[in-house]
Amino acid sequence: MPGGRVGYNPGVTRGRLTGGVAALVLLGAYAALRLEVSTDVTEFLALNDGADRARLSRRLARSELTRTLIITVGGASEARRLAAAGELASFARAHPEVAWVQDRVPEGLERAFYELYFPRRLLFFDDRPERIPAALSSTSLARAARDLKRRLAGPVGDFLKRTAPADPLQAFPALLERLQAASEGGLTVTAEGRFVAGDWAVVFLATRSSAFASARQRPLLAALERRFAALKAADPSLRLEMSGVNRMAIANEESIKADVTRISLLSTLGIAVLFLLLFRALRPLALGYLPLVSGVLAATAVSLLLFRKVHGITLAFGSSLLGVCIDYPVHLLNHHALRPRGRALARVWPGLRLGALTTVAGFAGLLFTGFPGIREIAVFGVSGVLAALVATRVLCAPLLPPARRATPLQRALATGLSGLSRWLAASRWRARTPLLAALALCALGLPRVRWLDDPRALYDADTPLAREQRRVRDRVARVDGARVVVALGRTLEEALRRNDEAHFRLRAAEEEGLLRSHRSLHSFLWSTDLQRRNAAAIWNDAGLAQRVEECFAAEGFRPGAFRPFFEALRASPPEPLTLPELLASPLAPLVRGFVVDLEGEVGVLTFLRGVRDGPALEQRFADAPGIHYVDQHLILGRAYRSYREELTWLVGLGLGAVLALLFLRYRSLRGVLAAFVPSLLAAACAVAVLALCGATLHLLHLTALLLVLSIGADYGIFLVEARDDVEDLGAAALGVCVACGTTLLAFGLLALSEAPVLRAIGSTVGVGVLSALALAPAARVVFGSRREVPCSTSS
Repeated sequence: MPGGRVGYNPGVTRGRLTGGVAALVLLGAYAALRLEVSTDVTEFLALNDGADRARLSRRLARSELTRTLIITVGGASEARRLAAAGELASFARAHPEVAWVQDRVPEGLERAFYELYFPRRLLFFDDRPERIPAALSSTSLARAARDLKRRLAGPVGDFLKRTAPADPLQAFPALLERLQAASEGGLTVTAEGRFVAGDWAVVFLATRSSAFASARQRPLLAALERRFAALKAADPSLRLEMSGVNRMAIANEESIKADVTRISLLSTLGIAVLFLLLFRALRPLALGYLPLVSGVLAATAVSLLLFRKVHGITLAFGSSLLGVCIDYPVHLLNHHALRPRGRALARVWPGLRLGALTTVAGFAGLLFTGFPGIREIAVFGVSGVLAALVATRVLCAPLLPPARRATPLQRALATGLSGLSRWLAASRWRARTPLLAALALCALGLPRVRWLDDPRALYDADTPLAREQRRVRDRVARVDGARVVVALGRTLEEALRRNDEAHFRLRAAEEEGLLRSHRSLHSFLWSTDLQRRNAAAIWNDAGLAQRVEECFAAEGFRPGAFRPFFEALRASPPEPLTLPELLASPLAPLVRGFVVDLEGEVGVLTFLRGVRDGPALEQRFADAPGIHYVDQHLILGRAYRSYREELTWLVGLGLGAVLALLFLRYRSLRGVLAAFVPSLLAAACAVAVLALCGATLHLLHLTALLLVLSIGADYGIFLVEARDDVEDLGAAALGVCVACGTTLLAFGLLALSEAPVLRAIGSTVGVGVLSALALAPAARVVFGSRREVPCSTSS
């Protein structure tokens, strides 16, 4: 058997090698042609049956609510600000990605408002129709007559003189006052009808594509910035500030891509230097990267096939996970060079196979989680690890160097590590010391662990861009952007009826101090049913005309002054106002943002200001079907807490599967403990160290612990599989040390990332693998050695 390779057959080997290379080329081509990176945070929201609000949150995140971009232009004089904002608005209207633009009050707004509402003023008389009979009693009408008389002598007298004959009950002025109250906020209108917020001109626009479709959003934002740069060149005092989900999505994507690129380059360079120092040849370096490249390509291709895109977090996390797969060729190369009399592949294959299967078992549980993003990470990891294992056997083994000589550094390190192992074995208490120290560290740190179930832990909320976004929202909208009430319906009328009910409950909540105020479509439009109930209460009152005549005459109004009102009562009631009529009128920009299409259902949104007690406000709608208080932070916090509890069970199932695999291999409790205890203690040590350093842990720390458990199990397995002779034990120990070095280069560098999520992964895995490296040799001595492992000639 040339080169000591098991089952070597030139024809078969050459065929497998050719097939493997062809598969790599096909996978690479597929991944390159189909690659699409997503930064959609909704992929990390639960989809299980108990997460109705989380599903609603996902649907809202894909609605026009998140496709709206607010542009504000400041600096310079008011005329220059307005001119620059107008230029940007005109430029945006011509862009194919922009659905609509609004920078001013539509022409004909006042006329349209009068024509739509004045004929229907009595249909909006009182949103509690049961109160109408009392409002139309003689006592109330006499009070209304006195009020009209007083107001005719005031500032609005000229207006009322024109409308009062047809509207003595002042239903139309009351409607105007409600609308004015609903428009409270930072936005005002200039004499020319332009939108302004203090010293800033304001432009609103909505995109056609999702805010997370970066391929379409990036060119639009870049075009707007270039256009403003040209305007600023003419007037350097101009300032631009914008707020939109698309800006944050693109910034997060670019940050993650930059981190992945930078960290990949640094880790690649570091691993290359490590391999060249250790093996002093290029072939081992190339062989080391074959499984890694194979795993990444296979995992990317499988993810694209199943999900049609790859999330940025998956790409960063999964690619780092596959960095662990370089351990497989490291062990193969070390045994090939350090044990010239053995068959390298036959010697290490049982351990490699078991290590890969335990990693797969640990991550397979994540396939059953309710979080699409976490499932995607699991698919990426499982498929990548299996592909890397196959590549080690099919591609690396046949290409091992024919000359089997260890470098001086390799030989010296292996001899030293073998001697260290024997030194530990000379005294059981000496070997127990690292394990006892780890237990003491856990006892000190684990009680201090603090979990943060808040999605804001996944991103940096204090970047310049995030601060700019908040300034624009506070300047223009003055609403709590993460909190809305949603009234859902299978039809628009059902959604509007529920929106009426939502308004009543919110008004009561305001009176109790649960929130400051709210902005609702109810200020513009009531359900058809509520309008008809108003009409019935007024038109069915046979004595209303006579009472109005008498009560108003008693206050000095001349008889017959309200003939147009009496004629309207004798005619049939007008048809109720509908949303399509509003959307077809100049009032469309005022109501468009309240209604969203939510994947087969109609959603009517109410925007909240100054929420003081979110849980109490949520309880307000507990018995209201189809009405939901949506607090993004509250919902995501609950979803993440649910995921953390769910993940704990899934990790437990994964660990059970790992233990079963270890027992099937070793058939001995001591052998199982020797392989498994390092990973378990290393994960606990990582949590303890982070807690002692003051870190608050979140779900990505917990997910990263799965990596620590998988890597620690690999270290334990590789050492337990080693025989007690100098060559075998030295090769295994050196392989574990090199594997730890490559893992630190793959994961430890993530701790330098700008993204909090990647920093969490890097710090957790970095501490965990160092702990596993220190504990694995001690556990081998304390619990048992390779002599308890059944011999295997599996190839």
